[in-house]
Amino acid sequence: MRALAILGNDARRSIAGAATLRLEGIDVHVGFVDIAEAAFDPTSPASAGMVKLQIRGFACNYRDRALILAMAVSPRSNGFYVIGSDFVATVLEVGPGVDDLRPGDRVIPNDCWLDSAWPGAATGLRQGIPDNHGSREIQVLPRAKLLRIPGPMADEVAAGFSICAQTAYSMVRRLALRPDDRVLLTAPHSSTSLFALSRLSALGVEVHGLASNDRNAEELASLGLKRRFVMPPAEAAFLPPDHPLVDEARRIGGYRAIIDPFCDIYLPWVLPLLGAEGKYITCGLQDQHTRITGATGRENPGLNPAMLLGTLIVGNLSIIGNCLGTTADLQAALDDHAAGRFPVVVDQVFHANQPAAFLARSFLDRGRFGRTCCMYAD
Repeated sequence: MRALAILGNDARRSIAGAATLRLEGIDVHVGFVDIAEAAFDPTSPASAGMVKLQIRGFACNYRDRALILAMAVSPRSNGFYVIGSDFVATVLEVGPGVDDLRPGDRVIPNDCWLDSAWPGAATGLRQGIPDNHGSREIQVLPRAKLLRIPGPMADEVAAGFSICAQTAYSMVRRLALRPDDRVLLTAPHSSTSLFALSRLSALGVEVHGLASNDRNAEELASLGLKRRFVMPPAEAAFLPPDHPLVDEARRIGGYRAIIDPFCDIYLPWVLPLLGAEGKYITCGLQDQHTRITGATGRENPGLNPAMLLGTLIVGNLSIIGNCLGTTADLQAALDDHAAGRFPVVVDQVFHANQPAAFLARSFLDRGRFGRTCCMYAD
């Protein structure tokens, strides 16, 4: 069976169609490899809660970038590392304990995290992302880590749905917003923020954005972004007092909430823009890779603990960390998409003869807008 893999220097020579791209100053060799199919016996008690799947398409997320770079700098010249964290799959077979899925059903991964209602929580199954190797064409995974796709969701949407949808719905849920609230969304071009924008707009929340550029103005507006502000130069510790976003925050009495995928970039700039008892929620860091590549990381002079704590205390503010979401979050996102309430932007679709183009668009092309996926199925 096929799988998309990051290849060692020697391994790439034996892989037809292997290619190289440059990521953060590192040569990354990539190609589709043939690997053995996992054993599965649908009559065995050991397979009771398991499902055999055929992957139709998959996507990479920001978290995959670190896994890719770790293999690229590895001394394992003859080795390879299979990647992919989102996927859409067709059920091939089910174990004897699975009675609610059947061959032919389409499913996506359930990345539930710290979810006491999750059916696998009591049995000690792995929480979070079920597999870091989502491009393996044939997989065997626990039933509890899968959700059936309701309605006619397109494969190219489903292939990159789970992580961003589950995260976005979790963050919005935890903010407990009202329809008349105003929310500031950072990095609105990022995948997670696009999903959050669609969710917030459906709730009637007014959303403003803070971006690094002014691209895709019409597309963002069509998704519900009411105003968009552009960041100052990266070396600025705080937003200048005459920045238009500072003026807007002052005019509205501060934002009720801020959703920020990259706290090490935006936190010191945006925290003072919250209104009294406002909430700031973040799901990640931009700089996850310098420890792997040895490059010099980006330093934000505004990340001063005393200043940030002072801002929190004076404003009675809350900072919330968010990792993925619950099963209910992902199910709600699926249901809303099926009902037409949750649009998902797809950027480009690649196929299994385009490994380097897929990764380059996913991680290097600043023109990307929406999810990028790679499909096995036509």
